[in-house]
Amino acid sequence: MRVRSAFVVASLFLAPALFADAWIFDKSEVVVEVGQTDQSVRVDLAYNFGGKPPNGTPGMLRSADNHIANAYRFDSHMVITGISPGDTVVPKETGGYYLKIHVVCGTELPVRAEQPIIAARTGQAVQLRALSEIAQRTTFLWYAGRIGDTSQLLAIGGTELTFTPLTSPKQYVWVSAITPCSSTAAEFEIDVPPARSRAVRH
Repeated sequence: MRVRSAFVVASLFLAPALFADAWIFDKSEVVVEVGQTDQSVRVDLAYNFGGKPPNGTPGMLRSADNHIANAYRFDSHMVITGISPGDTVVPKETGGYYLKIHVVCGTELPVRAEQPIIAARTGQAVQLRALSEIAQRTTFLWYAGRIGDTSQLLAIGGTELTFTPLTSPKQYVWVSAITPCSSTAAEFEIDVPPARSRAVRH
């Protein structure tokens, strides 16, 4: 009975050591661009005491800051997506970290006007569309006026804007496209012909 008790006590002391740092990563650091997904980091169990991973939670390997990178274990590798520039880690349960993740800016194409020059009529709405390959992670700000004039904010968000010209001959609208890595703009020219003057009858 004493032997069994001693074994149980010893197991309680050994278990944390067996389960500590129970994952093996083939890299200690990785660089990922914003908007890109990396699956090059392999991860395996260092120990398999009783056939169970540490704490019985094989899916708990995640990034500490999801605003910088969204990282999680999938089978035998990490799936890491860059969200915004900065550094985060995949932390250890015992302190420290398994993996350091550097998120950096890559090349981003500028926003474009689908139709830069639009013919319209006074009082009739037109649809303005901004084209962007990274629209899902871009904030769009729409303004009346020429590029750089932020005094007349029309809308926040979305790649489309319904605009109704009220004067002639020309009006301008521009869109600012902002991401964690870039700020670009595109301008729309709305051409409105002057109203025809009616002939005066005598």
